[in-house]
Amino acid sequence: MNKNYIDFKIPIFTIIEKLTPWLLATSSGAVGVYLASITTWINSQGPIIYACIFAILFLSYMLGNLLWLSIKKRKLILEIATTLSKPGDANPLQTKFIHQRIKLSDFFSPFLTEHQEKQFENCEFVGPGNILLRGSLLDKVTFNTCQIILINKETKSVRDVTIFRDCRIFKTTISGCTLFMSATEYNKLPPDLRAGIPVISGTP
Repeated sequence: MNKNYIDFKIPIFTIIEKLTPWLLATSSGAVGVYLASITTWINSQGPIIYACIFAILFLSYMLGNLLWLSIKKRKLILEIATTLSKPGDANPLQTKFIHQRIKLSDFFSPFLTEHQEKQFENCEFVGPGNILLRGSLLDKVTFNTCQIILINKETKSVRDVTIFRDCRIFKTTISGCTLFMSATEYNKLPPDLRAGIPVISGTP
C-alpha cells in the first residue's frame, strides 16, 4: 500500500472519529429543541407519532454506530498496513533481541536454517510469513491477524517456514504471520492466548 496514501488517510479518519460523537450530540440536541417547539401538535397526534419519532431516533443512533465502527475498522487496516511496510532493524545473527523490530523475511532461510536458543523481549514480529515453533516458549505474546496450523510432532517436510527452536519469546507482538506447531505445543499456550488466534488446520 502506498505510504503517502496511508499518511494522508489516517489523520482524516482520526478527525472524523473525533467529530462523530459531537455531530451526533448536536443533531440530537437540535431534534430535541424542534420536538419541544411542536409538543402541542405531537400530543394531538397520539401514540403513532411517538412511535415514528422513536424509530427515527433509533435508526439515527444505529447509523451513527455503523459509521463509527466502519471508521475504526478502516483505521485499523491502515495501521496494520503501515506496520507491515516498515523495515526491520534486527540482525538475524544476534542471539538476544530487546525492543527490536523483527521483519520475518529477514530471518527466513531457503535452507531451513534454524534460529536456536534465542531470546526475544518486547519485540515486534512482522510478516507476512510462516513461523515453525519447535520447543519455543511464548510468554505474554500478542497476536495481530495471525493464524495457527497444527502439525504432527514427527513432521519433517514443512517448507517455506522460519524455524525457531527452543527460543523464548516474551512480551512480544506477532503480526501477519501463520504459526506452525504441534498440538502438544499448542495446548501449552495459555487459554487466553489460544482464544485470540484461530486454528485453521489440524486438531488440538
